[in-house]
Amino acid sequence: MGDFTDLSFLRNENFDAFVERLNALSMTPQELERLRQIREDEITTSLVKLNSDIYKDEKGLSESDRVHLVSASIIATIGIAGKVAPLEKSELKSKLEKNNRDGDIMIRKIQGFLDEKSIPDTKKELIIRALQNTLQTENINKPIEGESQLKRVFRKVVDDLGLYYKIGLTTDFTGKLLNEMYSWLGFTQDKLNDVVLTPSYYVWDFATGSAGLLVAAMNEMLIDAKEKCKSP
Repeated sequence: MGDFTDLSFLRNENFDAFVERLNALSMTPQELERLRQIREDEITTSLVKLNSDIYKDEKGLSESDRVHLVSASIIATIGIAGKVAPLEKSELKSKLEKNNRDGDIMIRKIQGFLDEKSIPDTKKELIIRALQNTLQTENINKPIEGESQLKRVFRKVVDDLGLYYKIGLTTDFTGKLLNEMYSWLGFTQDKLNDVVLTPSYYVWDFATGSAGLLVAAMNEMLIDAKEKCKSP
């Protein structure tokens, strides 16, 4: 099932993902493949709806702002077991206190995640700088009726997508996310710039996209090895 340091997997927001992973342990390869196909369709539908809802309901956000907000929300809620706790919705207080606005809190969580992942400093600084341009702006942190725009978007991302990137099930979630968010940007009207994901029945992949397929393939090989290889 995974490594757990506490019982947070039983919280309401995490429980569905836990049950999904539990059920997957008893599935045949054919059932897992069918579920993967269903999940991929659901992910695409959820991502399209998420972009549409943010565009419709949240004023003043550019295409790149939407990409940054979704990316930042996912990074902040992945967490690293025993090292970086996932950011909870309740931690965003929508206050205007200096260095403790919702955007400041999220940036600190992302910084901690990247530090633990040993991301090269130049790349880490690039990521943080790009996200800061959106997360620390005044308008997005200003509370309206007790809640900032940042918290509203964060809550929607977690509610709409959280299940998919927590359960895994060999789905190339990152690739799907990359492909959909790429289409949100204006320059994708030029079809020469379109992104094509590596089909899931291939394992050979130069990782020039998200590398999510390679990770999914590695997980499949590890599962197979543990079942069939008896040598330590």
